[in-house]
Amino acid sequence: MSLGFLDNHDPPYPPAMAAARKRVMAANRAAHIGFLETVRMDTIEALFKEGTNVTHGTSLELVNKGRKLTGRQMPW
Repeated sequence: MSLGFLDNHDPPYPPAMAAARKRVMAANRAAHIGFLETVRMDTIEALFKEGTNVTHGTSLELVNKGRKLTGRQMPW
């Protein structure tokens, strides 16, 4: 929203938003800070490959898929 794209909260993002997202993701990675993103069953794998490492799940199936992709086990 701060870039002035009030209706572009979902991908595909305009180039300025995509560049800002990439820059923030790189800064988070360098500082060992998680990058939070909303994921869906059809986007989770690509987003994890891209660097997303903190998510919220809307279903147990999605949460379990995230755990499988990351190798994380309960309780985290």
